[in-house]
Amino acid sequence: MKKILIVLVLFSLFVSALIPVSDQLISQGYKHRDKPWAAMAVVAGGRIRMYLRQFPEARGVFETALQQFPAYPRRDKLHYWIALCYENENNPRQARVWYANFLTQWPTHPWANRVRERDARLEAGGW
Repeated sequence: MKKILIVLVLFSLFVSALIPVSDQLISQGYKHRDKPWAAMAVVAGGRIRMYLRQFPEARGVFETALQQFPAYPRRDKLHYWIALCYENENNPRQARVWYANFLTQWPTHPWANRVRERDARLEAGGW
């Protein structure tokens, strides 16, 4: 029992340390948006928020990144992750909008079948 408690305490310390890291990545990326690493820093901050299951925050980071970094080469990932965030926020309507957008822009993407499956499940009400 004591070992489990120690592990839980260490895990919560680790998780709480990730939030400031995420905030720093995001703020530095926006502050230095002209640098080649800026978009990757912002996206990494958003991914940390996803891993922490802070879906509204992650989604906001990704949606803003789409606007602030129009030349970001992995916009496909941002669209997919935004849809996943909406899905995890129990907002299937918005998730489906983003999945449809993904399929419109990247119909032959390696993730396209996965997106179609997720969208079909949401359409059937199985979210």
